[in-house]
Amino acid sequence: MGLLNQIAVNSLYRFLFLILQFLITIFISRLTGPDGLGIYSLILTNASVLLIFTSLGIPSGITFHSAKKDISAGKLARIAFISAALQLALIIFVEFVHWLMYGQFLIWPVKDSLYGISGIIFFFSLLITERYAALYNGNNLLHWYSF
Repeated sequence: MGLLNQIAVNSLYRFLFLILQFLITIFISRLTGPDGLGIYSLILTNASVLLIFTSLGIPSGITFHSAKKDISAGKLARIAFISAALQLALIIFVEFVHWLMYGQFLIWPVKDSLYGISGIIFFFSLLITERYAALYNGNNLLHWYSF
C-alpha cells in the first residue's frame, strides 16, 4: 500500500473512530443522565491518568520489541501480562492506602467498597486493552478494518 493510500485509510479510520466515540458518548449520556455521565468521565479520567503513570512506558517497549522482532512472541506476551499483573497489584495497593488515609477510593472517589472494586475492575479492563493493543500494534495486526 502506497503512502497516500495509507494516509487516506488512516484518516478514514480516525474519522470513523471519532464519529463512533461521539455516538457512544451520546448513548452513554442518554442512558446515565448528566450526573451519571459526569461520574463516568471522572472514573475514566482517574483510571487513565493512573494507567499512564503506573505503566512506566512498558506498552511502548512491548510495541517496539514486537515490531523489531528481537524478542520471541511468547516471551513478549509473558512480559506484557506479568507487567500488567504487577501494575494491577500496584494500583490495588495504592487504592488500599488511599482508602485507609482518606476513607474513599482513588479511581472512583466513593466510600462504598462495591463501587471501589468496580473502579479497580474498570482499571483492569483498560490495562488489558492497553497491553492487547501494544502487542497487536507491534505485530502490525491492529488495522482499521479489524474492528
